[in-house]
Amino acid sequence: AVAAVIGPETEVIKALSAIEGVKDVKLSDGGERNGGDVRGITGKAREYTITSGIETPDIRPAVVQTIVKNNWSLVELRELGLSLEDVFLRVVAGETTDGVDGVSKVAAPVEAAPPAVSPLAVAPDAPSAGTAETTPATAESEKKGEAE
Repeated sequence: AVAAVIGPETEVIKALSAIEGVKDVKLSDGGERNGGDVRGITGKAREYTITSGIETPDIRPAVVQTIVKNNWSLVELRELGLSLEDVFLRVVAGETTDGVDGVSKVAAPVEAAPPAVSPLAVAPDAPSAGTAETTPATAESEKKGEAE
């Protein structure tokens, strides 16, 4: 999740890090959202990237409660989708999520499917389509077959 908060940076990071399921809290690149100024509110809004585990339920309600409890101002809160790198790393690690309750699972190894066999199987020593050589004798017999 990404939260834009007006509050003391070190205290915000400490409080957000204490939320159950939160793995990491970092000041986002650029730090201040739109220069940090928020119309009608004193202080600078700073963006924090809050990382939680794939198995963790949505942390946004707990983020809101934490910010309100500390009398800070919440300017924005949004869910941050997985980056392509995150998806790749989780797929390689065998992690999946069922999408219903957020419980992570380990994916079963995928077995290779048996090779498909054509219903028109060709004998191993027979030439395959498009590879038979045409000799003058075979060309002559094909012409006779077409003429009949």
